[in-house]
Amino acid sequence: MDKNKILTIGICDDDEICLERVIACIKVNRHLFQTEYFNVKILSYNSPDKIMRAFADVAFNLVILDIEMPDINGFRVARVLQNKYPEIHLAFISNHDNYVFDAYDFEVLRFIRKSHLEKDMAKTLRKFLEKIADTFVQLKLTGGYGVRNFWINDIFSFESFGHNLVVKTRKGDFEMYSSLTQVEKQLEKYFFVRIHRSYLVNPLHIEKIANTTVQMSNGLLYDIGKNKREQILKRISEYDNFLEGRV
Repeated sequence: MDKNKILTIGICDDDEICLERVIACIKVNRHLFQTEYFNVKILSYNSPDKIMRAFADVAFNLVILDIEMPDINGFRVARVLQNKYPEIHLAFISNHDNYVFDAYDFEVLRFIRKSHLEKDMAKTLRKFLEKIADTFVQLKLTGGYGVRNFWINDIFSFESFGHNLVVKTRKGDFEMYSSLTQVEKQLEKYFFVRIHRSYLVNPLHIEKIANTTVQMSNGLLYDIGKNKREQILKRISEYDNFLEGRV
């Protein structure tokens, strides 16, 4: 397995000293990520507004939120993030243990106590790694790339040209030799949608389903195959029910 999977962890706390402590705790536990062949990127923010704006350019995998912050607390930020980005994982951090009961209203990895930061952080990161173990896929590419690991959330779509496929991802376009049917079976549990005999798309990145086209979040517009629209809507409904079951 090549070490090309980048995990991005975002931390939000208005206390700069606490931010540094949290970053240090994550770095101390880097061995956990190295064992799983992950590279880790840590980004810190001292206000909710900054981290929420960062989502326009950053694909976070884990976000650690302080609960008590000026203007907007961590619970409100979590609600917004889980509604807009249901694929991310969240953890709360606080000086006040009584908040742990309110945290049960959210699907979070753990409630991290600042008084037990080192111990709780290690447990949080281990649980996080367990959760994401099944969120990447290996694809055998042509053009000298070999077998590469792709985060499911980074894949927009697959386009078929005979037995040659083009994989559209956040990291660019890649080619592979396979049939779209084979890839569809490989990705079935991730609810990828066969919208056309030549297109397989990630439901996470569907922005709009019109009568004859599907609009993707990267700007691509795909034609819907004949008599496919009802089947597409059913598959999207299954995906939505799956996400609702997680929250």
